[in-house]
Amino acid sequence: MKVYNQIIYIITSLSAHGAQKNLCRFIEKSTKYDIKNICVYTLKDFDRSSYIYKKISSNGVNIVKLDGFEFFRLLSKKILKKQFCKNESIVLFAWMYHSMFVSFFLKYFIYHNSKLLWTLRHGEPFHEGIQFKTRIIIFFDLLIHRIFNVPALVNSRKGLISHTSIGFKKNLLYLWPNFLPDHRLKPLINNFSTDKEIKLLYPARYHAQKNHIMALEVLKILLYDFDISAKLILVGDGIDTLFSNLTKSKQFHSILEYVSFLPSTSNIRQYYYDSDIVISTSSFGEGLQNIIIEALIYGKLVFSTSAGDASEILTSKFIVKTNQSYDMASSIANCLFSMRELSDHENPYMHDYSEQYKKLIQFCDVSDLFSIFNKALK
Repeated sequence: MKVYNQIIYIITSLSAHGAQKNLCRFIEKSTKYDIKNICVYTLKDFDRSSYIYKKISSNGVNIVKLDGFEFFRLLSKKILKKQFCKNESIVLFAWMYHSMFVSFFLKYFIYHNSKLLWTLRHGEPFHEGIQFKTRIIIFFDLLIHRIFNVPALVNSRKGLISHTSIGFKKNLLYLWPNFLPDHRLKPLINNFSTDKEIKLLYPARYHAQKNHIMALEVLKILLYDFDISAKLILVGDGIDTLFSNLTKSKQFHSILEYVSFLPSTSNIRQYYYDSDIVISTSSFGEGLQNIIIEALIYGKLVFSTSAGDASEILTSKFIVKTNQSYDMASSIANCLFSMRELSDHENPYMHDYSEQYKKLIQFCDVSDLFSIFNKALK
């Protein structure tokens, strides 16, 4: 049996999204094993000052933009020196649909004896936010997967079901949930006093999938229907575009003073610590959301729509159907009443938080990280 102990990563970009965060964690943990991380190929330009770039580089891994010039350089090097043909221990580990497609050409033109391994991050491959070009890429990924039996690691049960339904082979898909941050549980503290302004945190990039309009509606309902003093903190890539769009509209003009619009940051942990409640208002396409994992790890109550695998972790008190703004606001209001009026021992929300954390640890057991990885390579 071949031993695959060298990894070349291929990923679409180095933006600070869920896939990239998990790539960083995988590389960090791989250093404890007999694994050589050769390089990370990214399909888009990257910022050397970005959090993800610094995190990967700090582990001694070279980052290279894989454009036409780089591909030609690799091909020429292979033809002239024939040095890649002999190496049989390399894994081409591709993250996300476009990178999966590119990895196939890397294997069959450059790294002939390598092993392809993919990760499927989306809960729904053909959700409404997927561009036409990406739909074509997914179609070719599916063909490659079926013809060449490429194994894939899937980060959610939702993703397993949805990808199998469009033709991916069930026996080649392996459940590989998002990994827990290295920081262990920061206990939930009940500090929801009656006169306190409640800070809601939604850390997500600006995209139709993330449904920031629902988050704003939740805040508006809390302020005016439930008379709750609250503030919404939005953190992520493209949030400045959301702010610009909102200033041109009258729909949320009355609540903009209660909203903070902040760019993506490497110190997201501090925003979790400074908030009271975390929300996720995604409407489609999710797998297992990092927001849910991070909120529970950092000792926060989290309310989410039912998108993706939210119900695998959260109990019913914390989940509403997609686009149901009033229901989420009502759930938050009920929670605040309970937290303010009941002792911790009597409080069902405190109990549910503990149960959710236990489910999270079980579902995202980091000890399975490399055992599942190696199983997929056999």
